[in-house]
Amino acid sequence: MTPKSLLTASGASVLKVFDTTNQSFSESQAIVDAHRSGCHHICTSADSKVAASAAFDGEIKIWHMGETSGQWVLHTTIENDAAKGVSMWAIALNAAGQYLVATTTDGKVAVWDVVTKDTPPKMIRYYETGSAGNGTLGMAVDLSKDGLWTASGHQNGTVYVFNNQTTRLVYSLTGKYCPICLFFLIFGSY
Repeated sequence: MTPKSLLTASGASVLKVFDTTNQSFSESQAIVDAHRSGCHHICTSADSKVAASAAFDGEIKIWHMGETSGQWVLHTTIENDAAKGVSMWAIALNAAGQYLVATTTDGKVAVWDVVTKDTPPKMIRYYETGSAGNGTLGMAVDLSKDGLWTASGHQNGTVYVFNNQTTRLVYSLTGKYCPICLFFLIFGSY
């Protein structure tokens, strides 16, 4: 969501954008064939200039807001590495839209610089969640407002918090927690 629009994803291959500046919430853009396999996660940067979408086949696409058109346009694609048998799942962008974090279906967290001219974007960090998190789906991920922390919530109820400067695991909150609910306790609301 941005101050002027709501981006939506579904099992379909189309991403839709709705105008929130009017009471009718009219559709302002449809990105047809955004993902062949359908989309399960979508996020935007706090500055509303970058969006990312994750597909069921593990592909992630980065979208930029066109300066003159006011429409979302494809910037780059991060392909799924099918040879490893692992897919990307939950995604989040930092406030400025430079870094994308994504959980994997085997419990890890990857970080890319999505502003770089590298095609495909360069993976700059790969966090291991330890033996408790490996093999368990990373259902949610987020970055703190200041970009210092990355947290991932996993299917087994564990939340991992990483320090992005030291690249170290700082907290491992295990137990029967609601991984998504803990994000509000750790990072607060936007």
